[in-house]
Amino acid sequence: MILASTLLLVAAWKNNLAEGLPHNKNPFNQTIEQMWIRQWLFYGNSIKYASAMTGAPDYATFKNGWWELTENLQYMKDWINPKNRQK
Repeated sequence: MILASTLLLVAAWKNNLAEGLPHNKNPFNQTIEQMWIRQWLFYGNSIKYASAMTGAPDYATFKNGWWELTENLQYMKDWINPKNRQK
């Protein structure tokens, strides 16, 4: 899911929906970029942490885990799709 979110971010940059590294701009200041940061920094790391805990399936699912990871990925897909994008 982290790779999928990174590919969505790259697609946003490539299609000029956001400005980031390819444009020599800040890669952390636009909505799609902030969703990407949430994806790997918060949700991905929470799942990694929970996987090391004994008996932590609920934590991995609900405490910044799989639920948020999946939901955020869908938000990123919706953001990329011009039909779903709010301006």
